[in-house]
Amino acid sequence: SIIQTFSLWTSAIVAALISVIYAKLFRLAEAGFYHLLEKNDHQPYLIFFVSPLLFVLAWYVVKRFAPEASGSGIPQIMAANEMSYTENKAQIDRLLSLKTASVKVVSSLLCVLGGGAIGREGPTLQICTSIFHFFGQQVRRFIPHVGEHTLVVAGAAAGLASAFNTPLGGIVYAIEELGLVHFHKVRTALLSGVIFSGLVAQWILGSYLYLGFPPLAPVGFSILHSALICGAITGVAGAGFGRLLFIFLNQRLSIKKITHLGILSACCGLIMAV
Repeated sequence: SIIQTFSLWTSAIVAALISVIYAKLFRLAEAGFYHLLEKNDHQPYLIFFVSPLLFVLAWYVVKRFAPEASGSGIPQIMAANEMSYTENKAQIDRLLSLKTASVKVVSSLLCVLGGGAIGREGPTLQICTSIFHFFGQQVRRFIPHVGEHTLVVAGAAAGLASAFNTPLGGIVYAIEELGLVHFHKVRTALLSGVIFSGLVAQWILGSYLYLGFPPLAPVGFSILHSALICGAITGVAGAGFGRLLFIFLNQRLSIKKITHLGILSACCGLIMAV
């Protein structure tokens, strides 16, 4: 219908604008940290106070206002996508609310300003999906049959397209990660979201490659043995890193007291500073 199409276009444009603003703020936060790290000759040890403080603030904002804003944002999208087939609307509203998206922006910027090694891509996906969810709620007053699954898929794809400047990547992500089996049911929403968000992002940020423009030399068969060795080493190292993260996460979940969690956040900031 006309109302649904207009809602999708509006969602995609607003989501792309917000993601571009978020990207610029993210870069300013990164620049602020590097300024503190490299240009502050008079007080070189200030980082040992600033980083733990900002890490604690980033944790507290999430803990106090929107626990659903924790993590990268992609697990929340996948959970909302799974629950879109059920009647668990209240939980989806919490995962994809504008409040959750706002807290995600604030907490991630605080963490980056303190030197945290995080990316803006996962948060961008959750933010864009939340915007699609918000406009979808408004449209349901006129079109009750608008599916939550369609909005989640379109929002996530639009967010990925604007974050990485990869429209085709947004479509592949929707098909691969969100289990998009019946593509024909959501193709209009998906393609509309990707096209509009991609155009807006390129209009403001320009045509760019997310990983830059590296010089690439011709590749021959002589590199095959090195590639196999590197692949084996990095595969084993990646699996070990994943196992360590799993162990640390279980230990982290065993900590329940607020004061202990705050101390843990401060210690992470201190370790980063060191």
